[in-house]
Amino acid sequence: MPTPSLISRFQNGYARLRQRLEHGFERGGYFIHDHAGKVILLFALMAGYLASHIPNIEVDTSTEGFLQKDDPFRIGYNAFRFQFGRDERVILVIDSGSTIFSFEFLEKLQKLHNRIEEKVPKLQQVDSLINARSTYGENDQLVVKDFLEDWPENEEALAALKDRALNSKTYVNQYVSRDGRYAMVLIENDVYSSLSQTETETMDLLEGFGDEIIYTQDNHPPYLSGPENTEIVQAVESIAAEFNSDGFRVNAAGTPHMVDSLTRILMSDMQKFMLLSMLIIAALLWLVFRRVVMIFLPLSVSLVSVASTVGSMSFLNIPMTSAAQIMPSFILTVGVANAVHLFVVFYQRLKLLEPKREALSHALGHSGMAILMTSITTIVGLLSFYSSSVKPVADFGMITALGIFNALLASLILLPALIAWLPLKEQKQLEDHSAALSQRILLRCGHYAVHHPWKVIAAFSIAVAISLAFAVQMRFSHNPLVWFPKEDPFRLITELSNEKLGGGIVLEIVIDTGKENGLKDPELLKRMDEVQQYALQNVHGVIDVKNTVSMVDIVKEIHQALNNNDPAFYAIPDDPQLLAQEILLFENSGSDDLQRLVDGKFSKTRMALSVPFMDSEHYPAFEQSIRRELEKRLAGKADFEFTGILAMMGETFNKLLPSLVQSYLMSFVLITLMMIIFVESFRLGLISMIPNTAPVIMTLALMVIAGFPLDAFTLLIGAIGLGLAVDDTLHFMNAYQRYLRKGADPEQAVYQALSTAGEAMLFTSVILSTAFCIYGFATMSNLQNFGILTAFCIIAAFIGDALLTPAVMYLYARKQQAYRTNTVQ
Repeated sequence: MPTPSLISRFQNGYARLRQRLEHGFERGGYFIHDHAGKVILLFALMAGYLASHIPNIEVDTSTEGFLQKDDPFRIGYNAFRFQFGRDERVILVIDSGSTIFSFEFLEKLQKLHNRIEEKVPKLQQVDSLINARSTYGENDQLVVKDFLEDWPENEEALAALKDRALNSKTYVNQYVSRDGRYAMVLIENDVYSSLSQTETETMDLLEGFGDEIIYTQDNHPPYLSGPENTEIVQAVESIAAEFNSDGFRVNAAGTPHMVDSLTRILMSDMQKFMLLSMLIIAALLWLVFRRVVMIFLPLSVSLVSVASTVGSMSFLNIPMTSAAQIMPSFILTVGVANAVHLFVVFYQRLKLLEPKREALSHALGHSGMAILMTSITTIVGLLSFYSSSVKPVADFGMITALGIFNALLASLILLPALIAWLPLKEQKQLEDHSAALSQRILLRCGHYAVHHPWKVIAAFSIAVAISLAFAVQMRFSHNPLVWFPKEDPFRLITELSNEKLGGGIVLEIVIDTGKENGLKDPELLKRMDEVQQYALQNVHGVIDVKNTVSMVDIVKEIHQALNNNDPAFYAIPDDPQLLAQEILLFENSGSDDLQRLVDGKFSKTRMALSVPFMDSEHYPAFEQSIRRELEKRLAGKADFEFTGILAMMGETFNKLLPSLVQSYLMSFVLITLMMIIFVESFRLGLISMIPNTAPVIMTLALMVIAGFPLDAFTLLIGAIGLGLAVDDTLHFMNAYQRYLRKGADPEQAVYQALSTAGEAMLFTSVILSTAFCIYGFATMSNLQNFGILTAFCIIAAFIGDALLTPAVMYLYARKQQAYRTNTVQ
């Protein structure tokens, strides 16, 4: 007798393990029924403890939050902030309606400027025409003062002021629009959060001894917190509202404002989605089961899972992000889906007048294994995101996988305990007209699939082929601005800034000579000037640089001022000693503008290029254009690196595609392995993935047709959709193989699987898709797209499992049967 192959031994061993697990679920049903009160109390204590930590969760909607904390680019950005301060500024755009150069407007601008200095917390610097740098020579002396330090006394002086402002590179697109209608106020806040109470007390104790706490790049207070950012934005908005009037329309923009808006929308929408999800799920459960207990129990169990998971985020130091806000509703719907699968079989046994204890044990034995397998595959699909270099995506994968595990425990332990504990009427026949309708629909699907399998396969093959043709045209995107509604004030004012002013975002370039006083080199400064002129005079793809700021501008201003203010001398001096002397004169003038652009040793400086806020897909080409010029001009003189919010958005965009490919491949491979193990066949496992991948491809095609880009949120759809599609396939396969083992032929097994597991698949697909459709009412367009597309993917997966999976399984069974017949002959 031949020795069994390794595969055969594995299959036999797994079959025995599976049988033991199913018996274990049945015995577990008896145990839970007999100790229901203790189980409920244990879950209540655990969930209560975890939920008590929900208030400690942080909210992170910052741009740097898209990168992992150990990402080299983020580390470099933190070093930049330590050296040069915060590059994220609140921007006030003030519309005069005609011209800002009137006494009334300028007086009001001065009052606004002063009020900001008085009232805005964590303030580092306020810049506007009021205190803009004005550099000129007078009686062979260098004078550096505020632009409006000498207030115009008459119309002639006001006209001269206007002429100076509109013909100055320093002011246009920085503090005033080129047409003179709009003024800008730039508000820079501290990089770091307020000192903790302990640190404050330490400083108080040391103050009398003359000691000073010196922070380094690796040892500093935490960065400015979300609540502090909100406090800043609210203070600015309050001041803006106070000054807002005809001829002085004040609007706020800037990255801090965007972060605050995202945070407020996130918290508001998350609460709204949870409430809507619960209401809609409750309505669907009532339509299906017509029992109050079938509304109360699934929702209660799912809410326990959600509360435990959200509370766990505090322990794991995972912040709430724009991506994570979909997690509570997702866990809620998955938990309800598990409950529906269990309840369908449980109530079917009650219809047969079985006692509650026996019905509960049978339901766990029948559906427990399927719920376990589907939970594992969903967890595997989600964990594929954990290796993503895009942090919100990685965090979403980890915490949502934990949530699915919590829902699994609650579904298989807490839910049966609650069923046992509550006084259900065991022998009442259920009058469920929706179930009768669903049975007819499912059986007709099964009948068509087994009698016309090749037609079903051909139809799906054509649909997938067409979908692939569209899917390869997928467009990648990362543009937080278009997430906001078109009428949102932040979006409107940012778009206005893009069009009329210096743009809504800045590319920061750090230039490092590597030696002290290395920046006092005329040749290097001239090359930096050439880079700035190249940036201003060329269109880089679709990006037009509106303004540049660096120490080069200050040096040219000084040289012109010390040469009788002659515009011909607006240049870099050739003599290194003269250059050093002019810089020293500027430093002694009392202005700190140079300190904000260079380090203390004059070895490192920053160059800022202002550009429109647009889709990050355009930034890599722009950066590459500037990088080539920098490499050509600075070769042998200095090193450079890109940083700041714009570069970070470009870096995020660059990481999206690799993360997508890596996560999808990992998800597909791991889920395929799970399927092979669960269905106990290598070939059958591979075949079963056909109806699972088809919905994902169709969803990608729908994205292209509808014009939805693939961004940090819609890229979640593939792995989530694949995980949910596999859930239905596993429920069907579990029931199908169960009936085959009991002696049913393939056609009968298809019908019986669809009448039991299929009914639960239908109900859960309706519940899940409807719950995801709720995101169509989200404030942010990226979440609207995500919800609609995921709902479509779920429906497509159900159709595939109601038609394609039975057709494929039926053909496979016929082939196996024919093979066994030929072998015997």
